Amino acid sequence: MARRTNSEIEYRLKVNLNGAKRILRLIVMRGDQTLDDLHEAIFAAFDRFDAHLYAFYFPKAPRR
Repeated sequence: MARRTNSEIEYRLKVNLNGAKRILRLIVMRGDQTLDDLHEAIFAAFDRFDAHLYAFYFPKAPRR
């Protein structure tokens, strides 16, 4: 059985605006994409193009 490469792995993320649970987007990312790529995808999904600092925080265990 052949192992899949990171470029073959796909992640589907539900992203919502903080405090606005009803405003959400589904974003699909490949496993070989960076957090900077994720930032760009989120901004494009919400039609935002202003420059700002950003950070990602991860829970201890993923939600299911």
